[in-house]
Amino acid sequence: MRTLLIFALCAIPASAQDIIKPKSDKPFIVAHAISVGMDIYSTHQFERWGYVETDPLVRSIAGRRPSMPVMIAGGALEVAGAAYLAHRWHRLKWLQVAASAVHIGCSVNNIALVRSGK
Repeated sequence: MRTLLIFALCAIPASAQDIIKPKSDKPFIVAHAISVGMDIYSTHQFERWGYVETDPLVRSIAGRRPSMPVMIAGGALEVAGAAYLAHRWHRLKWLQVAASAVHIGCSVNNIALVRSGK
């Protein structure tokens, strides 16, 4: 939870104008890529402990036990797609921020479940 709060505070722009017309897309792309990588790694660790993926969206795309190459390819497509949309239409910058927050939340959930042993 602390990680999510720290990320949210770091992602707050100096003004609303920075989100609508940012000077650079790189910070959003890097934050999204790091959060996707963190989610992929935590999901891999989660599955090593014998758990299976229960998210219906992920299961329909990657299966019950998604492999690392499938998750990496899906994550790369997601980051590239969100970056393209945000670059093309600057008002969709929230898409990258929201996706990063979701991936960080999923990572924290995976780590908490593995640590608790449930």
